[in-house]
Amino acid sequence: MPYTLALHNASPFPHRRRARYTLGFVLFALSVFFYCAVLTPPPAIVIDDRFLPPSLAHWLGTDHYGRDTLRMILRGGWVSLATALAAVALALLCALPLGFASARTNNSLLRTLSKNASDLLFAFPALLTALLVATLYRPGWLAVLCAITLFNIPVFWKITRAIARSLYLSPFTTAARALGASEGHILLKHMLANTLAPLLTHAATQVSLAILAEASFAYLGLGSPPPHASWGSIVREAQNFLVFSATPLIATACFMVASVVVFSTLAKAYARTLPSRLG
Repeated sequence: MPYTLALHNASPFPHRRRARYTLGFVLFALSVFFYCAVLTPPPAIVIDDRFLPPSLAHWLGTDHYGRDTLRMILRGGWVSLATALAAVALALLCALPLGFASARTNNSLLRTLSKNASDLLFAFPALLTALLVATLYRPGWLAVLCAITLFNIPVFWKITRAIARSLYLSPFTTAARALGASEGHILLKHMLANTLAPLLTHAATQVSLAILAEASFAYLGLGSPPPHASWGSIVREAQNFLVFSATPLIATACFMVASVVVFSTLAKAYARTLPSRLG
């Protein structure tokens, strides 16, 4: 029996290692995208090199402007991933105080209003938000960022409220109050520490969805204008030249799928370590 329990307690460690390796790969990929997008000049336009096949000089060939396809995908990947990460991070920062505030209130009217407010935000389509911001301001990175952020705020708001409410009424927070701990100490030491782990796990899943959302907005023309291409705009331009070369479209789609799979794997691996963290 002790041997069985030892095996059970040791089971989260492989998942924890997998989560670390996946996180390390994500950080390495982000550094590569950042280097190609910010620290290097954009690929040169060479009309004579249009639609070249993959070679040692151009690993994924060239596009309809003669630009290196791999460098264009890496530059577009920085825009897509930076937008997705920034939107999810902003949504998480906005949802944390809203969730804690709605969880701590004992007023039934305020609880109902907070629940209805989060439901209203969740029911408002992200595409309409992007169109609204693009109409009032202009199409670009800001419109996509606002749309994805507003869509994710009620998601994290609901999760934070549910977890914080159960923690606020739990025995260890009641014991901490009986021992004279302040509300600020309870919030930071007990509630926030036990809320961040499941929220960050869900945030990794939301990042994968945000990548697809950003690509969809860019495909519709609501993303960053040229020369700041993203994966969605690369796909939109490449589909017009499938007869000449399908490599830019297929390669960009593979990068998008791989990024979604990586963030989903990170969320799944980290979620399996939660019982050992919260137990």
